Amino acid sequence: MQTPRSPRSVNLAYAVVSVLFWVTIVGLAIGLPVGIATTLSSDNPMSVHAVVPPGGLVLPGGVEVVEPVTLSLPIDHLTTAQIAVFHAAIALGGAVVLYGIWQLRQLIRGVRANETFSRPNVRRLRITGWLLLVAYPLFQLAMGWIDQWILSTGGPAIPGARADVDPFSFGAVAGGLCLLVLAEIFSHGLSLREDVEATI
Repeated sequence: MQTPRSPRSVNLAYAVVSVLFWVTIVGLAIGLPVGIATTLSSDNPMSVHAVVPPGGLVLPGGVEVVEPVTLSLPIDHLTTAQIAVFHAAIALGGAVVLYGIWQLRQLIRGVRANETFSRPNVRRLRITGWLLLVAYPLFQLAMGWIDQWILSTGGPAIPGARADVDPFSFGAVAGGLCLLVLAEIFSHGLSLREDVEATI
């Protein structure tokens, strides 16, 4: 019996995810060393997005700020430990992203091989869903903590300035929930197929 060909949309999705996978690898392999070298060689190695309270800003012409403002504050000094921790966090986040893309790539590969409703695909959907729901906000919180550490030791002396941290992402939550729901649909479809095969 000849194996049916995969639809063009599935092949296109596989090509797109594969390109994204390899672009991420190349980006990490080139971007991290370049980022570290730039940080070490620059007089102002980085900036931190920070929320500054109204009393922390002095503007010319008697202009007053009545609400907190988000600014990009330059960092005058970074310690070796801060550079190492910052780039290690970026590398870890990149590795998690790469792992999620790999799971999607393997999922689509299974669909192309006509193994859509399979235990590995259910597992891959669940892993990717939980990465979006849990790993993404944890990474954002960790980067916020690192930014606050860097800002408090090497940033400008602005009273009350704090790193701008927003761990919530509607896209990540919606995507994660959709993938988890899809995983349950796959699991139910697999159970139905197994029941049918058992009765034949």
